[in-house]
Amino acid sequence: MANINIFNGFLKAFIRAEAEFEYDNIPELLKGEFIFALSNDSSTNLAAVDKICKKMGFIRPSNRRAISPIKRNYFQLREPKQLLPWARSKRKHSDDLYEISRYPDISKKLKIIPVDVYWGKGAESQDNLMKKLFSESWEGTSIIKRYLRLLINGRQVKVRFLNTLEMEDIFEDRESPEKILLKTERLLRGRFRKNKQAILGLDVSHRRNWIKTLVNSKEINKYIESEAGSNKRKAMLLNRRAIKYAEEICSDVSYTVVGSLYDAALSWFWNNRYEELKFIGLEKVKNLAVDNSLIFTPCHRSHVDYLALSYILYKNDLMLPQIAAGINLNLPILGRILRNGGAFFMRRSFSENRLYSIVFFEHLKKLLIRGNSIEFFPEGARSRSGKLLPPRPGLLSMLIRSFKSRTEKPVKFIPVSINYEKVLEGNSYLSELMGGKKRKERISDIFRVASDFSGFLGNAYLQFGDPIDLKDFLDAQNPDWENNDSQN
Repeated sequence: MANINIFNGFLKAFIRAEAEFEYDNIPELLKGEFIFALSNDSSTNLAAVDKICKKMGFIRPSNRRAISPIKRNYFQLREPKQLLPWARSKRKHSDDLYEISRYPDISKKLKIIPVDVYWGKGAESQDNLMKKLFSESWEGTSIIKRYLRLLINGRQVKVRFLNTLEMEDIFEDRESPEKILLKTERLLRGRFRKNKQAILGLDVSHRRNWIKTLVNSKEINKYIESEAGSNKRKAMLLNRRAIKYAEEICSDVSYTVVGSLYDAALSWFWNNRYEELKFIGLEKVKNLAVDNSLIFTPCHRSHVDYLALSYILYKNDLMLPQIAAGINLNLPILGRILRNGGAFFMRRSFSENRLYSIVFFEHLKKLLIRGNSIEFFPEGARSRSGKLLPPRPGLLSMLIRSFKSRTEKPVKFIPVSINYEKVLEGNSYLSELMGGKKRKERISDIFRVASDFSGFLGNAYLQFGDPIDLKDFLDAQNPDWENNDSQN
């Protein structure tokens, strides 16, 4: 034990951690009778948790328990990957958790507090080893990766304490220790997985795989078969067209680009050109993020709207939303940056292109099924005058249809009000009011708008409104909506 404490002390010298709590009452629970559950068997994660508990005056994982036979104040769910393939551990379950399951009279008084550790700012979806090596991701990590990550990201660590698991409820069914063990592990893994998705977003291995599964969906294949019949050449051409549409639509999130953009460029922008980017109501969004698919519906006054909302979510460790953007913004350079930041592109009208409509709808449905956050502007265009425009129902209708085809996760709409003391595009709008023609977006517009950056822009304000549960709303409008085949 002394050697372990010395080693943990050495690791903690490289760590600077912050604590986050899923619910406000967790700090009080950390003063009672509990045991920590860590998501994996990692000495670096354990050192981070131990350091933050010492800093905040909580009982530490390294403290030995007075209760016998449960000696340790924590358990870990998974074994680490070993350095050599033939040295991998074959043990599948935690011995400490098994000991807990064997002694119900003692253990049922315990609360299990799941705690997870995040190193850096998120997963990188590109095929680049150096980018993947040090960022938090869905991939398992080897011992070597963990220690390298400690050196690279040890000063940017978040320790997140999740909602408690009551052992008294688990022991209620009086099952065997083996079943108690499996049941507890299953519940904990589910909580860790939902929390990780709420922070990192989808577990997407590569954009190509996403497009491949999208194009191979049942509805797209059904359309191709109905159009091509036995004509294999026509079927092949339609399949290629579907792939082309999917590549045009889908985002290509890169956390390297996101980190560079948000941590550097946008931090400078909001802190130097604006007095402050103020926001209220985000806590209720955080509380919903784990168990709900969130659809953000901000008003649209400026191209800066994309950046303001995503910046706030990113800085507060919430999943970056997939952002619906008009195809007119898919410009050279700019389009790539927006796509890397989570934008997916849509044409202004595709009612006469049946295949494109199906591909886009399947993409939207797949995002909801996977639990991704989505952002779209109900107005469909920027007002630039500061006034709200009448909503356009097209994308909203498709989202409701997508929701009807899946029921795994509740969907909450989050209204967002975005206001500026000065709208960046105000000069071009003033020119139009004086008789000038509205121009299509061009790459040169970036530099034209950037000329306003030299001036002081005042304050910007984001207000997150009360969430709207989509199922509750549809039930109130039409209790029989689930059995209604209409697509209106």
